[in-house]
Amino acid sequence: MNAFATTQGEQSLHPYLDAPKFFSERWVVATVCRTDPITVEFSCSPPEGWPDVDKLRAKSHFDQYQLARRYSIQAGAELARVIDLRKKSLKVLEPMQFAAYLAENAQTDAYDLNGWNRTMYWALQRSLWFCVADLNEPATYLPLGEVA
Repeated sequence: MNAFATTQGEQSLHPYLDAPKFFSERWVVATVCRTDPITVEFSCSPPEGWPDVDKLRAKSHFDQYQLARRYSIQAGAELARVIDLRKKSLKVLEPMQFAAYLAENAQTDAYDLNGWNRTMYWALQRSLWFCVADLNEPATYLPLGEVA
């Protein structure tokens, strides 16, 4: 990470000094990967309506702080816990009920909107295959040809 930004687009975000939109609008997104084990990948996707310089700042902040890697590491343990819950105590839930459980976590103000946990739950509840999969059987969610 550079010591100082050389352009406005490289300037890091600061929660006390920057516009509220950086903290009240979603610009970190995640994808649930159909792998064994299941993983979550994070990326930067600022809203289309933002000025280009703000999009650049969000992307620069995401890249400079290596949030894709850091968030994936943090999400790994929580994702394992969610999968374990689904295999055990939450197995009685229908897919839509399970999605509603995930949505509650995606909407809680206890987590930052663009933090790894809220973003992970947002992606999980939007992933139809994740909500309907029998997580005890990778064959129900892995792409054809990838089942051992």
